[in-house]
Amino acid sequence: MLYLCDNQALLKAVKRWVGESGKVTLVGAPDADILLEAIEELQKRTTAGAATFQVKMKAHRGEPVNEEADIQVDKAISGKDVPTEWHDRTNRAVFTWQEPRRKGGMVRYEDRKSTWNSGVRWATRRGSAEEEVRKHRDRVTGAWNQISKQRRRVYVSYDPSMVTALQHSTWMDEEGFKKTCIREKKKRGDIHQPFYGTWVADFMLRQDAARFMLGKYLSDKKIPWRRRRQLGMAVAGNTPTASNLTKIGKMPSAGCRLCKIAREARGESTDGLADETHGHINSAGCKGLTATVTAAHHSI
Repeated sequence: MLYLCDNQALLKAVKRWVGESGKVTLVGAPDADILLEAIEELQKRTTAGAATFQVKMKAHRGEPVNEEADIQVDKAISGKDVPTEWHDRTNRAVFTWQEPRRKGGMVRYEDRKSTWNSGVRWATRRGSAEEEVRKHRDRVTGAWNQISKQRRRVYVSYDPSMVTALQHSTWMDEEGFKKTCIREKKKRGDIHQPFYGTWVADFMLRQDAARFMLGKYLSDKKIPWRRRRQLGMAVAGNTPTASNLTKIGKMPSAGCRLCKIAREARGESTDGLADETHGHINSAGCKGLTATVTAAHHSI
């Protein structure tokens, strides 16, 4: 049998079932019910010793057999006796999102639509990350709420960055306004304080900071899982330090235990200990790890 088909996706799906393999499954297939019937028919022909040749052809190019097949399909699904599942919408959720595409050095967003699959899962994760970025930017430009409520009045915020944004006529666009405020705040910012609230957020949102190295490290199967897990926990901010354990009631105090040991060894008071955070124990500010961190810094 010579099977002419203009559906490349269907041919690829069927091709996965050619030969012997124990890894092929219909789980997650968009049209698993239709694909199952096609595979069963092909299996019957193979068992009977009949050959089947599948050929990809271009659609709507005047091929008589292909055009007749389209006509017969239209007639079949329009009949009164046809079950509703062949021409009515199903109950499966269809997700719509915008996906970034880089063209000519510019990023453009294209509309995508699909049932649940790996692409939808990736878009969900990217959307969650973009929402976290928005929250941090909103925290930096908190005065935007004040400006947005009073921008129709003759009022200028006390914040110099807001004044600059107004002078550059970017305040009519909320996102452009926030970006201008962030640039101006960075010029006047205190380098000893995290700009976005935490040092981790500063690193993750900093432009041209080679963050792709994080993804490369975390996806490298040659690196032991324990090390990759430690890095992931550090970036996520859930390292089991005293500061985090105190929040969930697992420790009575958030004070650094290493600093406490170092002070006790020197006979000093243990009052007013710094919070034991991931950033603290990896800095020279931790009295228990000052020598280690300093040596590691000098060896770079």
